[in-house]
Amino acid sequence: MKKELTWVADEKRKSGGRWRKKHRGETFWFSDIEGKSDRAGYKRAIEAFKIWRAKIDLQKQQNKPHQDDYNEAIGLRKDMLAWLATEQDPDPIRVRLLAEVKTLEAEFAKPKPRPLTETGIILDPIHRSVMSMEDVMAWLERLDSLRQHQRWTRNSATDNTLDGHIGDFLAMQLTRARSGQIKVTTYKGYKERTGYFRRWLQDNSRTEITAKAVTAYNNHLLMLIGKGDITEQHGASLFSQARSVIRWLWRHGACELPNNLDDSLLTIQVTLKEIAPFTNDELQVIWTNASERTKLYALLMLNCGMLPTDIAELRASEYDGQKITRRRTKTGKRTTSGRGKNVPVVSWKLWDETRRLLDKHRTHGEEFLLHNEDGGKLVRNVIKDDGEVSSVDNIDCAWDRLVVKMKKKGVIVRPLANLRKTGPSKLEEHSDFGRYAQFFLGQAPDSMTESRYAKPSQDVFDRALTWLGQQFGF
Repeated sequence: MKKELTWVADEKRKSGGRWRKKHRGETFWFSDIEGKSDRAGYKRAIEAFKIWRAKIDLQKQQNKPHQDDYNEAIGLRKDMLAWLATEQDPDPIRVRLLAEVKTLEAEFAKPKPRPLTETGIILDPIHRSVMSMEDVMAWLERLDSLRQHQRWTRNSATDNTLDGHIGDFLAMQLTRARSGQIKVTTYKGYKERTGYFRRWLQDNSRTEITAKAVTAYNNHLLMLIGKGDITEQHGASLFSQARSVIRWLWRHGACELPNNLDDSLLTIQVTLKEIAPFTNDELQVIWTNASERTKLYALLMLNCGMLPTDIAELRASEYDGQKITRRRTKTGKRTTSGRGKNVPVVSWKLWDETRRLLDKHRTHGEEFLLHNEDGGKLVRNVIKDDGEVSSVDNIDCAWDRLVVKMKKKGVIVRPLANLRKTGPSKLEEHSDFGRYAQFFLGQAPDSMTESRYAKPSQDVFDRALTWLGQQFGF
């Protein structure tokens, strides 16, 4: 099978390389894959490339020759399509308009589009050369009414199109992220998933949210899942985000609430996959071959069930020389709204080796307990001026270096996510300590029963952690 993207080998990466594609003088890179033979990863790369290419094409379209003519010609046709979308029986003219928009957009996408007169399409779609005088007059009245209400106008000071309202939603999330109300990574997820829904609406000329649109989007995602282009988890996430956006649009008067929005038949089911914990032999590979820093990160995940973000956010005030006491970073932010109030404060008793390495590599006199070699945070997510998110994860990079090192020796080292699940999986093997696996991960209880029995006394939890360390040789 011919590959649309080019594989570029890189031994420094745990995947052994990454995918690349050049387009209009720019270079696209994609590294979220397990290796060159990762088919699902390659499909994700193709999807990401299409999104990136659309953005580049949009940038390149600025200040092109004949731009005003093309914008006006396309805009007029989309106004007419917007009107037709409100009709019960689509007008036959819809076929012509869609074909002309497709031709015009394809021509204007070229680096040097021809003058509009050379495309064979006239600027004004409401013309005696393509319709009767009666139809011309009817369409002039329709568009005049459309613009008076400014529901779909592209010329008003406020963009009242559906696309404009979705843009308002993303702008609101950007403001919330910049003010610290939501995490930067949360905004990044909103931006990517909402952006996908937004492009689907544009590609299908949908200018309003209806029950049929909801069903069509659901079918679209199911088709992609069926073909293996996206995972069930990704499809469910995309549809869930679309539902959230639609509710926001409804609350702000931008659309009616589709009566099938919460239809259980439209829920995308996700097959739960078991994450196999690390074996003691696999752990021994880490202890023998990892740098002290990488070993420390692995121990914190094994000893305390931490994510890289938790390690990066670990504060000096949360470590007393024997234990780490904190709420998990992902879910533990307590606010005046009560969010995070059920997330437990957990005190993890550190094993001797965890404590030794933490004391050796910790910083002193700083807010955060661990920094990178440049004195910065280990995990950084920054919103740039253009609204894009720049992410750096030193912990993940350290793990990548270990993966590459061991791959050269013919040894496979599995992802960090499996390592974090190893501790609670081992606890669950114990007849008494198994009930505390969720507490170990610092997660809020899901039920009344868990609320009653999940939190142990500190003495019991210390004994549970001592037993856990012994299972791993500490």
